Amino acid sequence: MNESRRRIRILAAVTLASLAGALLPHAQVVPKSSEAREMKFFNPPMTLDVSLGDFQKYALGKAWLTTDTNRFECKGIVLEQIELTKARALGDHTYMIKAKVRMTNNSIGDKEVRLRLQVMSGEALIADNESKENVPIAKSETHRTTFQVTFDPERADEPLTLRVTVTPYHD
Repeated sequence: MNESRRRIRILAAVTLASLAGALLPHAQVVPKSSEAREMKFFNPPMTLDVSLGDFQKYALGKAWLTTDTNRFECKGIVLEQIELTKARALGDHTYMIKAKVRMTNNSIGDKEVRLRLQVMSGEALIADNESKENVPIAKSETHRTTFQVTFDPERADEPLTLRVTVTPYHD
């Protein structure tokens, strides 16, 4: 009887822990270069915050790149790589940003994905871009978009964050 209760408690704890992980709507992406990359699974929408470091100080044409998002999956969609480049200056502290997002579809069918890229300076939203992308089954494709961002020189010391939200459709 005690062994049966213990098994039920363990099963309940494991179930609750897995449900809590699946229901988390937001994750902070922290590079773990020396650790094994364990996949984390999300229900839609999946929102990841990625530090952009000192991207606002980058020269024109210099690219910021991360693969730290490739250990998060939402309904079969994995963000393999994200690249942002300051493409051109549009005015004082305002730039056109080129974004490349390589997504892989590990699900059992083609997916339509709503991809939202937001640049945050501290808690302030300074750029927002949303697009719909088609990601074929079992393929890794790079999707390109551009958006405008204005960096406030008075907020230059605040951390920059890229907030990426992925919402897959068509199961």
